[in-house]
Amino acid sequence: MGISALATVLNWITPSARERAVWGPVMLVMLSLALYVMVFGATLSA
Repeated sequence: MGISALATVLNWITPSARERAVWGPVMLVMLSLALYVMVFGATLSA
């Protein structure tokens, strides 16, 4: 999870505006889904 969070932050602070526009939201969604699965995944399978 730490690597995903770091990658998300690094994508948001990159100097390339085009890269931020594409990868920033993608990484944010991926991180959000990973956090959701970590928090609620165990309760969904029980």
